[in-house]
Amino acid sequence: MASNIEIKARLSSLEAIEPQVAAVATQGPVELLQDDTFFTCDNGRLKLRAFGPDAQGRAVPADLIFYRRADAAGPRACHYRLSACPDPDGMRVLLAEAHGQTGRVRKRRLLYLVGRTRIHLDRVEGLGDFLELEVVMRDGEPPEAGLAEARALMAQLGIGADQLVAQAYVDLLAAREAAQDAARQATPDWLLDLADSELASVTPDGAGGLRLRLAVALLAPTPSRRAEGAEAEHALGVTLHVMAVTGLDAAALAEVTAGRIRQARLVDAASGATLALPCPGRVDGPLRIELQPAHGPALRWQAGGLRVELPDDARRLGVHAC
Repeated sequence: MASNIEIKARLSSLEAIEPQVAAVATQGPVELLQDDTFFTCDNGRLKLRAFGPDAQGRAVPADLIFYRRADAAGPRACHYRLSACPDPDGMRVLLAEAHGQTGRVRKRRLLYLVGRTRIHLDRVEGLGDFLELEVVMRDGEPPEAGLAEARALMAQLGIGADQLVAQAYVDLLAAREAAQDAARQATPDWLLDLADSELASVTPDGAGGLRLRLAVALLAPTPSRRAEGAEAEHALGVTLHVMAVTGLDAAALAEVTAGRIRQARLVDAASGATLALPCPGRVDGPLRIELQPAHGPALRWQAGGLRVELPDDARRLGVHAC
């Protein structure tokens, strides 16, 4: 199994450090657009890395990568295996259905080489700017040699210990999302009223869940917001991501078409209590969901949880505008 010695550090700005990296590099930069999808894997990590087109606009085969790496700040060993994948979209669906998708990371990477060390300047969607060092080790080489090279280059670039990051990007994104969900759950401003919202589509997410896209969502203010004078609104761009779906009649789902939702109910499967939908926010399961679209049969299914996504730039309309 091939191995690297790796370091990850958070940056305040890629532009500030890039001249220093270019000054010590022997090759580069090469710009890479990377889309990493992670899947459940009990003895390491498994990800599918898809790339944007090359400089000539041609499609680039993806890489299927299995690796093991400790979560530790500072230099650490990473052991990996890699296989080219000519059909990333098909492979993504296959692995999601077989194992479950656990996360996705999209980034723009500038790649430089300093001898055998790869320097990555990464701009990660939702996280910001980072630097990674990867010292490519030879078979049987003791890790101490790679550790020394990584520390020396880290010092040369002025990377301090306070900048080092232990977690993978996918874990940082998951932690950020969980923190945002907790904050929204604690102080929601709006509750989604599915009844009288307009359904645009219901589609599988490829990971055992569903995405319900709403053409128009009816938002009701929470009691605290209502006390401040807020009134109900319609919003565009709201999506419900329902996780771990079971018990859904696929034939009934196929008959559902776009249109108004006549009735909807979200139930705590353990207590039988009807639950409100914070928007944006998250509701943990087990849940039972009942939906009666205007066009199509009634749908009932169980879910492990759901997340209501409201874009920051979502267009808002008064209740009489639709």
